[in-house]
Amino acid sequence: MQRILLAVSGMNPQITTETLYCLHSEGCDVSAIHITTTRQGKALLQSGLLDSGKG
Repeated sequence: MQRILLAVSGMNPQITTETLYCLHSEGCDVSAIHITTTRQGKALLQSGLLDSGKG
């Protein structure tokens, strides 16, 4: 079964990583992540989670 995380994120993209960590700790694998955010939130998500090479 495919599990998709649907998240709403503003200026705190770490909420998404904390949610993923919690789900992983409970043995729930996530197949995809869909995030709804603002333009500023998108910039933070891209720089902090995707472009940094940390995620």
